[in-house]
Amino acid sequence: MADIHIHREHRLGLAKARKTAWRWAEAAEAKFGMECTVIEGETSDVVEFTRSGVAGRLVVDAVLAAAGGTKKKPAAKTAAKKK
Repeated sequence: MADIHIHREHRLGLAKARKTAWRWAEAAEAKFGMECTVIEGETSDVVEFTRSGVAGRLVVDAVLAAAGGTKKKPAAKTAAKKK
């Protein structure tokens, strides 16, 4: 099975990034039949997702992009908007 790593910087802070990850997990369960588990931590969360032939992790943290850095949307927000 291939490993795919996607890193997206954001300026959301942990609280907003956490909400975005929850919405992504709910959409992945509904749209793709994924089984998602959210593991909350103090400074980061992990969303583990699986289904037949697929397993992965979405790591959400509060690391903010440096001033003048990339303004890409976090992967979770991008995925949720494609519904």
